[in-house]
Order: sequence, then structure tokens, then C-alpha cells
Amino acid sequence: MTTELRSRGFDSIIVDRGVRSTENIEMMQELEMKGIMGVKKIQSIKEGILDTLVGGEIYCKDTRIVLKNTTVHAKPFDYMGGKLIVIYNPSLEVHQRERHYAQGGTDEGAKYIGYSLIYHNTGMDVAEVVRQYFEKRHCGACIQTDKGCIILETD
Repeated sequence: MTTELRSRGFDSIIVDRGVRSTENIEMMQELEMKGIMGVKKIQSIKEGILDTLVGGEIYCKDTRIVLKNTTVHAKPFDYMGGKLIVIYNPSLEVHQRERHYAQGGTDEGAKYIGYSLIYHNTGMDVAEVVRQYFEKRHCGACIQTDKGCIILETD
């Protein structure tokens, strides 16, 4: 689908988290597209990035981003020719942890609750990328797929 979008003149895209995030990033780069993409929490990211974060390093005033319906904290890392932004949502963590524990979940299984990931190669600052992804502003088009809505942007 990314190839088709490029052939129609789209040069940037916002994509919800996908199963094959690495392949999607590589395709976007091959097509010389700019994009913002949700990324799955794969083991190498958990071990290489998430496990290195100390609570205060991401949950502090300097990382705070106020969105329409919540407040998150974000920290960028270099990743695959762009930036991987780790998003921490403390409100979401509380809700999801309680549900996880109520269903018999363990502390180890709750380790990454409240965290999500966004990749981008746009040159925008972290706060703007996070807002674009979660609020999907300035949309040029929206295509409904079996995995949800893909937001496309044009200049």
C-alpha cells in the first residue's frame, strides 16, 4: 500500500502501530517518504531502550507533553535513520496495571505497561510528532483498512 501511496504523490504518512514495524520503516525509507509510525514493542527495543530508562528520566517536567485528552512524557532515541520516541502515559499505566493484576497477571508481565513507541523521520520536534500521531491533525486523507484508519498527509 505504501508503494501505491507514493505513486499517487503522497510523500508523508502517519501509520498506526503495525505488526512488522521494521519492514514498514525500511519501505518508507526506500520510497524516500517521511513518516510517523507506531512501533511494536519488540524484544530488542525492550532490552536495548526501555530497560535502560530510569523512571525519573522519562517521567519529569522536561518530557511532559499535554494532549487533548491526556498528558504523556516522551524521550527520543536514534533508531533506523530516524528517531524512536518512547512515550510514557502514567494514567494509562495505572488503569492497565490494575486490569492486568485483576486478570492474574504478574509484575514481570506488567513491566512495559504504560509505554508506547513512535518512529519518525520528519525533522519535527518530539512534542509535535507526538501530537501529530495521537491527535492526527491536518489530515489530507484517511483510508479505512482491516487494521484501522491510516492517516495520510500531503504538503
